[in-house]
Amino acid sequence: MTVRFLWRTILVSTLVVSLLAIGRPAIAAPARDDTTWHAEYFNNITLSGKPALVREEAIIAHNWKLGSPGPSVRADNFSARWTRTMELGYSGNYRVYINSDDGMRVWVDDILAIDNWFDRQDAWSTTVDVYLAAGTHRFKVEYYEHVGAALAYVVIQPEGDGTGAFWHAEYFVNPDLEDDPGLTDSVSDLSLNWGSGSPGQWIPARWFSARFTRDVIFSAGTYQFVVTTEGGVRLYVDDVLILDQWHETDKTAYTASMALTTAVHRVRLEYMDTWRNASISLRWQPVGIISATAWQGEYFGSETPGTTPIMVRADRAIDFDWGTNAPATGLPSEHWSARWTRSLSFTPGYYRFTTVTDDGVRLWVDDKLLVDQWVPNDGKPFFGDAYLAAGLHAVKMEYYNLTGKAMARLTWTKMNTTDTTAIVDDGALGFTTGGATSGWRTAYYGYGGRSRWTDNRAGFWARWTPALPRPAHYEVLVYIPGGTNRTTSAHYYLRHEGEVVEFKIDQRAKAGQWVSLGTYTFNANNTEFVHLDAVTSEPAGTRTVGFDAVKWVYRGP
Repeated sequence: MTVRFLWRTILVSTLVVSLLAIGRPAIAAPARDDTTWHAEYFNNITLSGKPALVREEAIIAHNWKLGSPGPSVRADNFSARWTRTMELGYSGNYRVYINSDDGMRVWVDDILAIDNWFDRQDAWSTTVDVYLAAGTHRFKVEYYEHVGAALAYVVIQPEGDGTGAFWHAEYFVNPDLEDDPGLTDSVSDLSLNWGSGSPGQWIPARWFSARFTRDVIFSAGTYQFVVTTEGGVRLYVDDVLILDQWHETDKTAYTASMALTTAVHRVRLEYMDTWRNASISLRWQPVGIISATAWQGEYFGSETPGTTPIMVRADRAIDFDWGTNAPATGLPSEHWSARWTRSLSFTPGYYRFTTVTDDGVRLWVDDKLLVDQWVPNDGKPFFGDAYLAAGLHAVKMEYYNLTGKAMARLTWTKMNTTDTTAIVDDGALGFTTGGATSGWRTAYYGYGGRSRWTDNRAGFWARWTPALPRPAHYEVLVYIPGGTNRTTSAHYYLRHEGEVVEFKIDQRAKAGQWVSLGTYTFNANNTEFVHLDAVTSEPAGTRTVGFDAVKWVYRGP
């Protein structure tokens, strides 16, 4: 999540609400266009019992300061829920912006999009972009105020060019995409053939160029893009150039491949016509099938896995020791890389994944990075822990060989849930951070061979959320990494059973140790967590705060 909003967006929220579909996710709402938010206020921080105040509100833009929403609602320790349903006129990206003091969370069509359910300052604004198809959508916002100032803002508005299922077309009167476009249009199908003609009035029949842009939602996988053109072409996905044939040509088909995550990706095609007939088309299709019986192995002739592998094959296991040899004919013995993907079935529980490589390795489970050791190493094991629900899960491992020996192995084991029930390491499933990415640093030591750190300043925090298998008593322990632990007052929050407990730990005195926060009862409902704030009692910017692993140890029912 990134902070990219100005406070002026609050002022236009009354215009924004006419564009959005917002409602109660708990009920299959009929297609309608609500004109207000349905607001419910409670005299507790758990949204429980009968609301103390119910009313309709045009916008969510409240700054109660030290006051309350109304005479029947207390000034501290209250909560609120807003629900709304509306009809969207077109598909596209929408941005959700929140700012609150204290906790807030937002659902989009029953999917939790923002989860800041902890005490927070009003300076910590958060945004998230979501793709919404045209039609009815439901939003739900929940909020709680602990003590002190109370503030709640929500703004939702279209993001990007708003073309949705259409290509945004720009045509230029020169072959170099220079100056302002002479014509703009929306194109539903990027399969255009102008022959010896022109795209439209004011655009010449020769020596013109065009740019086509569209936001497309993809499922995770590797896709092959096929461009057929009479003229020069460049293709970008998320601003990454994957095809560059910017020259004159007769009608020719080009292909390029790229691995994509489950998300909205921006596709941009640039075209240049010279003196020949003019035509351009683009299509794409998934390549390969992530299998439950074998790994799809893609091998590349460079140290970075790219979009077009030299070789693709089925590997029964990731258990290789090539020595100083190449993995197959046609591949180099040094300076190469590989990517393995597979869909694996798991029974519910906690799993430890272990990689052993020479050299670098990265491992994802369900698009979550568990191991990130993209550096030369000589066979040192690295591991990442994750709780997995029953069923199929996507596993992806990337590897590169620099020079010398080449080795790549991956194994996993189910952990004993009566001992260490959950370990959430930095970068693993359940670990989230706040603050600009540029403000975070990685240290290659600590639990699991890696930890994170940042300066002590407002707006930076991390949270560890376990997926506990059942309600029970658990002891909670935090690991203090060495080297980056320069604060004497690291501020931890522990949430369990709807209650928040606060701790201050001298990280300098506890380097390389597990520090117990005590034993507590947990509901195991995925709303309980440990939160560490980068704000300390020392002057801002004078200390560093270390962020590593947190574990929950089962101590009885």
